[in-house]
Amino acid sequence: MSAFWKSIPMPRDLVKSRLLKLDKEHINYVMDCLSKNTTLVGNIKAYTLSALYNAPITISQHYTSLVSHDMAQDAAASY
Repeated sequence: MSAFWKSIPMPRDLVKSRLLKLDKEHINYVMDCLSKNTTLVGNIKAYTLSALYNAPITISQHYTSLVSHDMAQDAAASY
């Protein structure tokens, strides 16, 4: 049996396994991103599931980007 992810059939066990590996940090990251979203979401359930599914592969880059942004602002402020 397969699950559909963004209209792409995927093995249900793969999706289940990835979601079961989420921890508190991933959930907090997704909740933070959802609270900052300013666009209208048509299907909030699908949007949230997609964000949770992708959290393990996007969280690191997200926080790296935030740190880079803060460091650039600090450097600019010191001039």
